[in-house]
Amino acid sequence: GFNAVCIHRTDRTGFKAGALENGLKIAKGAFVCIFDADFVPKPDLAAYEGVVTRQGIASHEAAMLEDMPQNLEVPHALGMTTVLVHSTYMDHPVQEKMKRWTEQPAHIDHMTKDLAGFLSGIGGS
Repeated sequence: GFNAVCIHRTDRTGFKAGALENGLKIAKGAFVCIFDADFVPKPDLAAYEGVVTRQGIASHEAAMLEDMPQNLEVPHALGMTTVLVHSTYMDHPVQEKMKRWTEQPAHIDHMTKDLAGFLSGIGGS
């Protein structure tokens, strides 16, 4: 059998990293399993709303940088500036589809292949 222990934290200090740190303090086995019950993945609306709420910022003051175009649809609808960063992983089906685009989708405000250059171009001096 397995000697498994369920640890439930009452605070979210450090989020996932905090949960892992907390679990490793008492872990005795060769394997550690962390379950994040309130994790909401992209492109679910709650994932984006949660970030702007926790950070105390307005959606129109935020930007979402992403390498998968479908994950930019919801943030665009929320008013965020969206930036598609072209991935170097070019054999992914979505990346292959992007190669055939004849125009930029309306939910993508900016596209770049050079994230560092893009960010330095918008940063203040």
